[in-house]
Amino acid sequence: MCGERSNILRILSHTSCSDILIKISREEGKRFNEIREELGINQKTVNMRLKELTMFNLLKKKGPHYVTTEKGERAVELVQEILELQD
Repeated sequence: MCGERSNILRILSHTSCSDILIKISREEGKRFNEIREELGINQKTVNMRLKELTMFNLLKKKGPHYVTTEKGERAVELVQEILELQD
């Protein structure tokens, strides 16, 4: 369990991961190319980050779209609270 926690924290510390997770959460699902184009992240990075977020059950694939899971929504709330601390 401790290893999983540290891995989730490591993944969420990547700006591209948190940006992807927040974007998908706000818009209730996104296709791969929409994520890549709207966030300006290269294809290899988007692919790697989506795999990581899916592996930790923060995202899931629903048809052609990626959507946040319940766990992903909780992660989004926490990331947003942390980002607010920077203000």
